[in-house]
Amino acid sequence: MPNTTNGAAAPIRATHAHDFFSCNSEGDCLFSVRAGIPAGDALEMASCFLDVARSAVRQLSDESAGDSSDDGNSSYAADHLITLAKALIDALSTGAQRQGGAV
Repeated sequence: MPNTTNGAAAPIRATHAHDFFSCNSEGDCLFSVRAGIPAGDALEMASCFLDVARSAVRQLSDESAGDSSDDGNSSYAADHLITLAKALIDALSTGAQRQGGAV
């Protein structure tokens, strides 16, 4: 159910606990995002992580350009998806900063 205030979507102000990275057949998660991190801070860190991932994928794309098996198509696709995700996060983060920190 969406966060609402008087029928309008309420801004997300902080993270909620979120377990991730299943590490065994029982589905136990190895990592967790802590609850209560300000949304703007979380978005900024996500953007930084995506920026580093994008740089790594671009380097792999350049290195695999001579590989005839897929001509680097997979890494180029990953690069584009990372770029799209980063742009969305950056747009949300910038909007939150302009609106006084509410995401």
